[in-house]
Amino acid sequence: MALSRCGSCGVSLGPSARQHEPLNSSGSDSSPAPTDNKTLFQASQQVANNLSAAQNLQNKYQPLKNQIGTHLGNNQDPTFAGIEDMKEALRSQPASYGDLTKFKRWAQAGEWKEFHHAHYDWWMFPLDRSSSGQGMRYTVYQNDIQQLKADPAWLKDYRLGAVLLMQSWGWDVANRKMYTALAPDQKWQNWDVRLGKLAHSLILFEQWDLYAGVEAYVQYLTQSGVKLDQWVLEYFPTYRS
Repeated sequence: MALSRCGSCGVSLGPSARQHEPLNSSGSDSSPAPTDNKTLFQASQQVANNLSAAQNLQNKYQPLKNQIGTHLGNNQDPTFAGIEDMKEALRSQPASYGDLTKFKRWAQAGEWKEFHHAHYDWWMFPLDRSSSGQGMRYTVYQNDIQQLKADPAWLKDYRLGAVLLMQSWGWDVANRKMYTALAPDQKWQNWDVRLGKLAHSLILFEQWDLYAGVEAYVQYLTQSGVKLDQWVLEYFPTYRS
């Protein structure tokens, strides 16, 4: 089946992006709506700052990482940004790209549509493979990942980016359910590619508590009738072929 391609980042977009309208939810299985966006943001920071939470699920999910694998060593490509520039890239980008500073502003202002329109996956959720959009510049191998994780401030920022992205889709990662009284733009946007990249990155960085929240969201989407691309589903044990 033919795949469409994102003009900016060059990644393939699956057919599911054209088959389903964005979802919203206000059912009884949803989390209570926060009193305001700033309250929600404060709760997000608490989740992101809880670095020990990932370890509680290590035994459950470590076999998954072993199955998927990780490139060993360091990215020695001459175009690699380097560890310090990787840290800065997550926090600050030109106006036309997304970064954590913008994530924070958008979330507190309730500007959820900004999450859906901007490009930022490469530095917000790094992977161990090259991309057609950025090549090897933001590609991280096992030793690079360990160096980044060794910086608690960066790791908290990385986690916060993941939490805020999921909130832009209306999902409460910590409680693994939809929020109620969602804003019009706070819903699934048929971004199979972004969802797959997020899941893969969380596996590589072993942020298992957040990964579990994403896994629950995938179950919610599929149970709601969304047909996700199979390569995305391969990041979740329930759907691995």
